[in-house]
Amino acid sequence: MRIRIQRIGYTSAFRVGAVLSALSYLVFFLPLFGINYLFLLGIGATSSSTGLSGSDFGILAGAGLIGLVVTLGFTLLFAAIGGGIGMILFAFAYNLTVGWVGGLELDLERMATVEVVSSRKAKTSDDEFSFRERP
Repeated sequence: MRIRIQRIGYTSAFRVGAVLSALSYLVFFLPLFGINYLFLLGIGATSSSTGLSGSDFGILAGAGLIGLVVTLGFTLLFAAIGGGIGMILFAFAYNLTVGWVGGLELDLERMATVEVVSSRKAKTSDDEFSFRERP
């Protein structure tokens, strides 16, 4: 079965772009944020010039973690919005070019789905099964 994509909807393109961008942002940048936080925490803990006591350093580390989470949240939001807008621009360009050169053609193969129906309630090794194809 051959299908041709004639148009990409803008709202669905925005949703897909936003989710893909947010997920890729989390996969690639969340570890970098964590490493950065641990590195800065280590610098602050080993620095003798800060003059901070243990409780002051704990408060400072907690504030840094809160700042990290807020920054991660805002950048994740901006990445999702940017990915959605980028996908809308792609959909707009695709919809323009479809009129000139035609759409993407996909070859799909319909596979038969087989449902196994038991002839008895109790299953033993001697059970007979009948197969029927789902529509």
